Amino acid sequence: MSSAISIGTTGLAAASKELDVIGNNLANSNTLGFKGGSIYFESMLNQSLTTGSSGTQVGQGVNVQNIENDFTQGPFETTSSGLDLAVDGEGFFIVTDSSGTRLYTRAGSFHLDKDGYLVDTKDFQVQGHIITNGVESTALTSLQLGAVQSAPVASTTISIAANLNADAATGTTYQTAQTVYDSLGNDHTLTITYTKSATSGQWVPTATLTKTGAAGTVTATLTLTPTGAASPLTFNSSGALTSPASYSFNTSGFVYPGGATFPDVTWNLTGTGALSLTQYASTSVTNQLYSNGHPAGSLKSISVDSSGVVTGLFTNGQTQDIARVMLAKFPCATGLSKVGNYFAQSFSSGQAVFNAPDSAGLGQLDASTLETSNVDTAKEFMNMISAQRAYQANAKVITTADSMLSTLMAIRQ
Repeated sequence: MSSAISIGTTGLAAASKELDVIGNNLANSNTLGFKGGSIYFESMLNQSLTTGSSGTQVGQGVNVQNIENDFTQGPFETTSSGLDLAVDGEGFFIVTDSSGTRLYTRAGSFHLDKDGYLVDTKDFQVQGHIITNGVESTALTSLQLGAVQSAPVASTTISIAANLNADAATGTTYQTAQTVYDSLGNDHTLTITYTKSATSGQWVPTATLTKTGAAGTVTATLTLTPTGAASPLTFNSSGALTSPASYSFNTSGFVYPGGATFPDVTWNLTGTGALSLTQYASTSVTNQLYSNGHPAGSLKSISVDSSGVVTGLFTNGQTQDIARVMLAKFPCATGLSKVGNYFAQSFSSGQAVFNAPDSAGLGQLDASTLETSNVDTAKEFMNMISAQRAYQANAKVITTADSMLSTLMAIRQ
């Protein structure tokens, strides 16, 4: 009977611990990325009443064998932030705390902090690869995105869609003006003047490059190749351009601000991608202008695709891949150690393996989405009833054994 009291006590302790686990699960039923715990029990060492017979062994109670995390995927909810990410499948986001300790989480509520780092709600820095000029690094590092800029690109190609009035008198001029950029992103105005030739169907182009700045307006005349009367713009009787195929603007005579350089610019007139220059009997008009250069730009917004690639949209209208959010996978995820709402690598979990999302068996990323807690409230309430009944039953064992001991003590009376 004394053993019964001890056994009942272990049952009370086990049921109480189970209630702790259930209470923690329910308390975190609204915690992002939370993984509920499941408690497992084991029978304690058996006592043999007689030697040599396993049929007369009596157990000595119950003990908590393990509290294991349930890594089934939680429900998804849609958000308005493109930096909110959810892993659809296996894998953990990788973050580092202020001391540099690496932790793992399924909660993907991210934002940029004051220093431009991609961080979670506790300002732990998200880890991944930096992409520079289209080349992805292999080093796992904090993603500093706020200071990324789009480098300027000098204009090397232009094209113009315009109509030159076929009925214009000899000597009539028409101008098109467009913005082009040097190697430092300084903007210049390229003006092309078309002069109607005495020869039917021909116009002679000339070009100037103008820069207006603190020092005033500087204009330079550019050399066109081919140039002059021998190589004018020539149109056939249908108004279509027949020659030349292109012009090259020699820009070497112009002094550019800040020591910038400017490569020769090609004006594409015919061929794939060239805009149409025509001579019809209608008012001269410019329909479209194209230049492949652009100034420097600051980061305006970012987006993340399913493979974790972070793409920046810049103030100069350019888009550029700037980073990749990486994921971690473990040989035994249930062996991870819990650190609040994070997980830490342990001996039981095995070594983390890092790969891009949607590769090597890892899940893909869903932007503007968060994974919520995987706790099943209804199941937890059922477990709570079970734990309560177990507690009551073990308490009854103790009170019954105590009553029997009291009866035994009363025999002498």
